[in-house]
Amino acid sequence: MAEEMYTAVKGHGAFCNGLPIKVSQARTLSGALVITEVGSARDPLRMDAFYKNFKAVLATDAHGIRAMGSAAINMCMVARGAGDICYEYGIHCWDIAAGAVIITEAGGYICDPTGAELDQMSRRFVGGATKEICTQLCGILTHLTLERD
Repeated sequence: MAEEMYTAVKGHGAFCNGLPIKVSQARTLSGALVITEVGSARDPLRMDAFYKNFKAVLATDAHGIRAMGSAAINMCMVARGAGDICYEYGIHCWDIAAGAVIITEAGGYICDPTGAELDQMSRRFVGGATKEICTQLCGILTHLTLERD
């Protein structure tokens, strides 16, 4: 157990165990640590998009890809600067809501994987250190439109 509790209040910052956290300053995928999840759905459409996205990230000069096993933990890793950007398809609104506040309060940027404004009911999410790195990742992703929450 890591015994870490992440909190954030809009307009008041993000914290881990009461100490302020900040995103990294990564502006490009070059050298970036990218975090994602496969999720539990194994239908061919989702799996095809996952493989395409995984390959697209690996084709950049990103440092690597990690999967922590939890969308919430993935977002907190970005918020504390332990990862530079995360993305996920199939995530639910209850995961997006908290993670979005923690990332933005830590100084990061959030959006839809198409680059549009985040729609928490769309079941897809990109959160990163800066708008620039998010824009770059959004430009290489294969997008999925999923059933809304």
